[in-house]
Amino acid sequence: MLARIIGAISVAAQAPFNLSATLATVSAIAEQHLTVPAAQWWENNGHIGQVPQEIAALRELAMEVGGGVACEVGFNAGHSAAVILEESGIRLLHEFDIMVQPYSNASCDHFERRYAHRFRMHRGNSRHTLREFARKVANGAEAGCDLWFLDGAHSRLFARDFPNALAAAAPGAVLMVDDVSSRFPKVQRVWQGVVGMGHSAVDKRHGVVGKRQLAQRRCSTVDLPPPAGLKGWCVGTKPAKANGVEHREPRRKSAKNSPAAAATAAAAAGRRL
Repeated sequence: MLARIIGAISVAAQAPFNLSATLATVSAIAEQHLTVPAAQWWENNGHIGQVPQEIAALRELAMEVGGGVACEVGFNAGHSAAVILEESGIRLLHEFDIMVQPYSNASCDHFERRYAHRFRMHRGNSRHTLREFARKVANGAEAGCDLWFLDGAHSRLFARDFPNALAAAAPGAVLMVDDVSSRFPKVQRVWQGVVGMGHSAVDKRHGVVGKRQLAQRRCSTVDLPPPAGLKGWCVGTKPAKANGVEHREPRRKSAKNSPAAAATAAAAAGRRL
């Protein structure tokens, strides 16, 4: 019995944290539901597992946040979710995804089994689900996100997700945005707006993503062989305190400009004449 215990301890000590194996499992689960060759699919539907440098960047942030709450827009097959959750201290990951891929349900089921209470999927269009989640954070029904990974819409719709993500972020939260590069100019423009490097990104129906809402920590770009190609991402920090809003008292008419003062002044002038 003692020998078996010692042997088990020895094996556990020798077994390194193998994120590559975890990511391979995530891919394999998704590939069971494809009707085209896997290589072709992943060439057109990239994921973080294709970019070792981005894995390292996101993993570092997950470890930095420790026991906090993480949130992500864009689950896809779950590669970035695995990077965030596997052998990390993250206590809960909120996922926002429209769930339209052939493997969406199977991939989600895998994460719900593997990570149980640490994983929560919000199904549907993030335009609605994320806005509702931000409302719950505002009224205290949900804890704010200490770490955000945004990898959802890469079109003008990104400007709709970003304000809600910021609203749902805890003070001092770290936000990492995928595909901030010349390949996706709309994503790049929104990022430059929120860190004060460009014009504010305007969404006529959902407001403005204003300037200087984040302090940029770093941006990275790598040009990799296919299928990854040109990849870029940026990291920023939300202010620990909301930006102060100048409070102005309503302007009051001074005594010298009041009607009574004007009448008095006119009478005095008449006496001097």
